[in-house]
Amino acid sequence: MPLSDGLGMRWMLKVYGKGRKWRTVPLLSGTVILLLQEYLAYRRLSSDILSNPAETQLIAGVASNKPLTANAPTKSIRSFLTTSS
Repeated sequence: MPLSDGLGMRWMLKVYGKGRKWRTVPLLSGTVILLLQEYLAYRRLSSDILSNPAETQLIAGVASNKPLTANAPTKSIRSFLTTSS
């Protein structure tokens, strides 16, 4: 979402992170926004970032397009490490 933070208008990403806190992260590169648009289109969502619902999960399950569970990334990494050893 475009926000003003005292440095002018720029794109910001609101994330729910460690410690169960919401944080606002600046997107400093136009390349990041282009890649985000491609990723959203890949997930069959609108590549127009602002036309998607605000609650759209940035990282979702590939098959289901549903939000990941809290331990899904850990399971995925563990699975990768055990199969590649």
